[in-house]
Amino acid sequence: MAVARDRLAARSKALLEAERAIRCRKGLSGGEPVFIGSHVAVRFVAAEKARGASTEEIIQSYPSFTPRMVELAEIWSAAHPPRGRPRKSSRPVSGEERRGRI
Repeated sequence: MAVARDRLAARSKALLEAERAIRCRKGLSGGEPVFIGSHVAVRFVAAEKARGASTEEIIQSYPSFTPRMVELAEIWSAAHPPRGRPRKSSRPVSGEERRGRI
């Protein structure tokens, strides 16, 4: 029980750290949340990580990012899912997929 409590406290502290480092501005990145001093959407970074990109690959693409920023992007995105309907995929969907057979 103490281990779970410690883990939760650490996650909570990290979320608070992310909240301090992330801002939304209407004229910046379409109003998407970004790290202060950056124009890269936080959810984009988290999505890249979820797609299998390594932290090193993300940092290569965005040299101003640190490994901690990538981690905070994941934590913040998990705590703040996007509102509204999910965007439709731009790839064509086969008939088999529509019928739920794949």
